[in-house]
Amino acid sequence: MSRAQQLVAALSASIVIVAVSVWIFPGVPHTFSFIEVKEKSSFFGAVGLARSEISLPGGESYTYLTLLYTRTEGNPLPISGWVIESSNKKLRASIPVGTALFVQGVVPTRATVSLFPGESAIISPSVSPVGASFQKNICSATLERFQPFYPPLSNGTSTVEGFYNDCVAKHKEEPDFSLPEWRVFVDRPGLFAEAHNSILLMDKDERLVAEYNY
Repeated sequence: MSRAQQLVAALSASIVIVAVSVWIFPGVPHTFSFIEVKEKSSFFGAVGLARSEISLPGGESYTYLTLLYTRTEGNPLPISGWVIESSNKKLRASIPVGTALFVQGVVPTRATVSLFPGESAIISPSVSPVGASFQKNICSATLERFQPFYPPLSNGTSTVEGFYNDCVAKHKEEPDFSLPEWRVFVDRPGLFAEAHNSILLMDKDERLVAEYNY
């Protein structure tokens, strides 16, 4: 038997063993997966992922994903058009465009969502309560007076009062008006809800940026 034939035979045997082990021990966590090996993006290692779950009134839960641009210097990272994939259910979502300055009652000017080094984006599987993805600012917490946001927009320390648009008009020229966080809504219920799953983050060319297993 040639060396190539030996390798094929060994690979075939290992595949059979894996298949049998899954059948004999269903539900047991395992370290291997059938995810297609993907080419790595030039941004691989520059984005951290974290899955979080919060309890809602009535006993339900809400799960979301946080993307953190971990580099400490460099150009903004454009993430609109990147793909998030849930390996278990094969659910996919594309990160949409958003607005850097949301104003109530005004059709938003949408542009690419870009993260500066150290900034983050919270990816929510639901639709946006205000009809758009947006960058948080010091006035954003006042939006919760009319509709809930998960996770909450307020960090519990906000002292801003009054109506949202009035607050924006008063403070938008201040240097600390914009906050280092985007709220991105992808409208894919259940995208992060599986108990054991792998979340893949891929760039526009579907090259792997990050993977999160839980």
